[in-house]
Amino acid sequence: MFFTLTPGDSYFPFLAYSYFPITRIHRFLIHNILARRGFTPRGLIIPVSAAMLKNPVAYDASLETFSRPLLRQIDYTLDSVGEMQVQNDTVHWYRYIDMTAQAEALLGFISETISRGTGRRT
Repeated sequence: MFFTLTPGDSYFPFLAYSYFPITRIHRFLIHNILARRGFTPRGLIIPVSAAMLKNPVAYDASLETFSRPLLRQIDYTLDSVGEMQVQNDTVHWYRYIDMTAQAEALLGFISETISRGTGRRT
């Protein structure tokens, strides 16, 4: 299933999200980046977040490839409302990030979404 929008729609980034229970902002950002970088034709949204939500094990594994090793390097506490307070300097961990695992997982989710939408399996 693909959603077609007319060029100039001001609600463009938000329409797809009424169809899927989006719980993390980065799924929104993925759709936005794919559109802004010209990966998808203007006015078309590939609901890649649906594929992510249908395969949470692969989705979480790709995120944890980055976050698990990083958490071992960060000295943090949680305050009384559960917000993380970082105690050490962490900027160098974010400067040059290897996002290969996440890019490969995203490509898999996109391929799955397109295959499902066209009726073909890759």
